Amino acid sequence: MKVYELLYIIPPKFTWQETFDIEKEVRKILKEARVNILGTKPFEKRQLAYPVKRCHFGIYGQMKFEGNEEQIKKIDEKLRLEPNIIRHNVFKFKATQAPVIRDFREKREKKYVKPKQAAKEIKEPPVTPKPDEGGKTEKIKLEELDKKLEELLKE
Repeated sequence: MKVYELLYIIPPKFTWQETFDIEKEVRKILKEARVNILGTKPFEKRQLAYPVKRCHFGIYGQMKFEGNEEQIKKIDEKLRLEPNIIRHNVFKFKATQAPVIRDFREKREKKYVKPKQAAKEIKEPPVTPKPDEGGKTEKIKLEELDKKLEELLKE
């Protein structure tokens, strides 16, 4: 049997107690399909990337279990008919795979810096030519500079 991960989204209109009742319904669906539940992750309320069934936020639930493809089809059919779940997906879980869940709060905590401000902060002070030992700087004519460039490019 292979290890799978179920991710489902509950609308935010439910209280936390009701979300735990919905989790019991999902567990019941998994037990009816005769899969071995390995673990669950706590619920998280997150903003959705786009509205799903007129919801801009969702409560994410996640379960890991062992099963086969026939059992996955049964679970998928039953979850599709469940009115309290707005989206769900079942993934194959690989042991070498890093956790898929990202923490979007990190992005919110970072302050946005306008590009003009960032450019001002990065700017280095202008470099002034250092005076020679005599205290005078050498001025090179443009013609001499062009000749030196041509010589270097020929090499």
